Amino acid sequence: MGPLDVQIAVRDEIGDRNSGLILQSALETMREEAFSLFENHMMSIKAKSGNLVTFRTAADLAAQVTIGLMKPIFEQIDPIRLGDDARSQKIGYHYGLRLNVHSKNLKGEEALQQLLYGYPSHSFVVDRTEASHLFRNVKPIEGTLHSLIECLGDLAHTPQANSAVVFLDGDESDEETADEGEDLSEVDDPAEGNSLPPDTAVND
Repeated sequence: MGPLDVQIAVRDEIGDRNSGLILQSALETMREEAFSLFENHMMSIKAKSGNLVTFRTAADLAAQVTIGLMKPIFEQIDPIRLGDDARSQKIGYHYGLRLNVHSKNLKGEEALQQLLYGYPSHSFVVDRTEASHLFRNVKPIEGTLHSLIECLGDLAHTPQANSAVVFLDGDESDEETADEGEDLSEVDDPAEGNSLPPDTAVND
């Protein structure tokens, strides 16, 4: 699995997405850089003047230099875009809260915050060891699940668009039906007032 930072479509690009944390990370970097510039200039003025320049004067001069250097960069940030990204990032947070109401699997809200904000990249791999620090119930892939993944092969790792997966309970009747190539498209649709067989689950 991986982090839960929301992926936002890039404008004027097809298929490209960026993490909703990019602008937040940019702001944090610029804030750190601005403070570093201010501090370095202030201390440099004090040192090179032989302490003849007061702290207040050195701070004022350093602030003017820092503002002059950083203002053009900060002006490129669109506040509407920043707010929209922050709002989108809350999607993962609220989904996580609602899912955890039933499973109680997360180790507190700190674990959810870690999944949302605590990793440097959306592609960061949260393996079983890492996941054990976030979730109460973490198990290795084994038994029936491992057999199913081996059976699916590449399909287990590649997202399939516009497809449905039907899991059967393994009854002989179901296996015979599957061997006979039954057309699963004829299974009753709950939206039409019918119900699916109790031993069948359909996932989009």
